[in-house]
Amino acid sequence: MVVLLFRKFLVTLIAIFTFGLIIPDLGIDQKPDEINPSAIGVEENKATDLEEVLHSYPETVTKPEVVERFIANTYVKANELAKSKFGSVIDQKIGASFENEILPKIVETVKLASVDLDVDTLQHLTFTSNPPGGLTEKIFNIYDERTGKDFLKFHVRRENPPKQGHFFSFHYHTNADSFENHYEIGKIFWDKNTPPKWKKTA
Repeated sequence: MVVLLFRKFLVTLIAIFTFGLIIPDLGIDQKPDEINPSAIGVEENKATDLEEVLHSYPETVTKPEVVERFIANTYVKANELAKSKFGSVIDQKIGASFENEILPKIVETVKLASVDLDVDTLQHLTFTSNPPGGLTEKIFNIYDERTGKDFLKFHVRRENPPKQGHFFSFHYHTNADSFENHYEIGKIFWDKNTPPKWKKTA
């Protein structure tokens, strides 16, 4: 009797979890001595398959959640890559100004540019690594890892207006206009003297 009740409970449970798509025949109408043990083994395999199906569905994530995660990651990665670009010598002098004045604008730029992207695209955006040194402008690009196509490019240019000293001009380019235009983010003053090359550590 206990065995029969358990089988009925199992049938109901499986039917509920599969929305009625799977209703196993466990021989409920059969007498205990008429049930084929091998048939029960088949139904046990079905139960195992059901568990695998239930765990195979991806977690449902809303777009605001994806955007929030992406923006949080942007803050960390942008700061990390910029400091790698600066090198310890330049970072020691402008690092705080970058974090307070430029970094928030970079994050806001990325957030605004991401508004019209779908969830799938947002989840595949990633950052280039190892910014080049010397006198090059590139800090990092954000690109779609599926296609390799760039989404945004963040650069820093050295400027030396007459009698004003040296500045670092931060700007970005976007795929919205095929990276043709230059959009300023902000500037940080260096000194009257020429700054060292990027990545200088001593």
